[in-house]
Formats: sequence, C-alpha cells, structure tokens
Amino acid sequence: MDFIVRPIVMIIIGSIMIIALFSLQYGQNAGNYFTLKYPNCVVNDAVVAISKMTNGVCDGGELNTQKCDFDGGDCFNFNLLYPGCNVDDPEKFLGNGECDGGLYNTPECKYDNGDCDLFNSYLNEYPNCTVDFFWWIGDGRCDGDGYNTTECGFDGGDCLD
Repeated sequence: MDFIVRPIVMIIIGSIMIIALFSLQYGQNAGNYFTLKYPNCVVNDAVVAISKMTNGVCDGGELNTQKCDFDGGDCFNFNLLYPGCNVDDPEKFLGNGECDGGLYNTPECKYDNGDCDLFNSYLNEYPNCTVDFFWWIGDGRCDGDGYNTTECGFDGGDCLD
C-alpha cells in the first residue's frame, strides 16, 4: 500500500509546483509582481520595467525615482556620483566619448561626464556660430560653407591653412 501512495503524493506535489511556477510567471509577465513590489512607482510599461529593475544597470529616467526604489537599487551609486542627473540610460551615454547634449550636457550630469567640454568651449568661444554639427569645429578638417566664417573662427582654425 505504501508503495502505491508514494507515487501519487509525488505527482500531486509536482503538479502543485508546476501550477505555482506558471502562476508566478504569469504574474510577472502581466506586471502584477511589479505593482505589488513597487506600488507607488508609475511607469509607462510595467512589463518592461520589471525586466530592468535590479538587473545591475542604472536605467535612469522614470525608474530612477524614490518611488521606484531608484531602479530597484541599481542607481544608488550613480546618484551619489551625479546628484540631480536623471537621464535615460546613463551608463550607456554618460562618458561614452560623444557629446549627447540636451539633459546630458548639464552641470548635474557633469556635462555628459566630460564628453561635452570641447563642445561647450566652442559655444563660449563662438557664440554667434550657427551650424548644425558644432563638434565639426576644430576637428582638423576644413568643413567650408557655414563653418568657414568669422563667427565660427574659420572652422575653429581648420580653414586657416
């Protein structure tokens, strides 16, 4: 008798475990888990947000708020280094060697972590220069047209030769 009961109990326990696993997975996919864990965190897409929370990467933006526990804790160190800087994907864009401008080019974000220093120096040096690609000024190549003007310092000196 004991020999027959044991497999039946194992099947029942296994079935309960599988049902619980599917229920948990459904709750995560539907965003229910996110809502329970972060009830005051307002995001555009809870399903995407839960995949970004506590993944070890500071995703910034709407997740880097106190109500969202600073991206589930991923942004704590970032916020210590850049207080007041709240941009999307800061680990991807800050200090990547390219001036991303906008909210990245602010004192709080340390001027894109230094990427915008040259850009900002040209803005200060040539305030009346109105070109589309300011980073072309002083890049070692004479870009002509609107760059080769007095207002743009003759392309930051590139067109003087």
